Amino acid sequence: MLKFIALNTSIEYGFLGKKELNLESAGCKNKSSRTIVAKLIDPVLEDISLVEQKHTNDCHIITQIQSEYPIGDAQITNKKNVPLIVRTADCVPIVFIDNEKLIIGIAHAGWRGAISGVIENTVNQMIRLGSEVKSIFAVIGPCIHQQNYEVDSEFYKKFISEMVDNKKHFLPSINEGHYMFALPEYCQNKMSNLGIKNIENISSDTFKNPDIWYSHRHSTKNGYVRSGDNISYVVMK
Repeated sequence: MLKFIALNTSIEYGFLGKKELNLESAGCKNKSSRTIVAKLIDPVLEDISLVEQKHTNDCHIITQIQSEYPIGDAQITNKKNVPLIVRTADCVPIVFIDNEKLIIGIAHAGWRGAISGVIENTVNQMIRLGSEVKSIFAVIGPCIHQQNYEVDSEFYKKFISEMVDNKKHFLPSINEGHYMFALPEYCQNKMSNLGIKNIENISSDTFKNPDIWYSHRHSTKNGYVRSGDNISYVVMK
């Protein structure tokens, strides 16, 4: 587990992987599993706030923990003791913290969500609650890194059609017609373009560290069944 306290000591965020989670707790599909994860975050907590992740760009404002999960890939809150959770297994988890207005958020940014605006929508929802971009601190959690993320030419063209400058996030692969894509750097660039100046990158590659993190691509390439997801969280106490 990687656990951190934000500058305002009432806000905590962290990243849980294989050493903390098993299939049941990583899935978070029932109350007992959610309680397991909540207790890993803090023994006083009983539940967590989840969204039904579908690689969308939808971000929800959460006022209380619900048993039904809204479809979306990001959530924000200004409430205490509401741990916001996303599950990943190579995609980029991003924590957002506004220490001044005490607003927190978290996003699951796979390539589909990232290119379609999940980062922008999360920041816009925080602004809707009262944040200013200049006061937002963002953290990129464990995810797949460029040296292990090979994509094809159609993928490359999709991102170049969004913005020619996106070429800087690709390197040629040793395989013809393929590229190596820097997804966390792409996400960081989007946040910088929004005006977020304080961005931290945990710089831990899920593919390269299969003993620590769950990785969809590592399991696929090495022929084993992935037994869970990494969990990223942020909570205000």
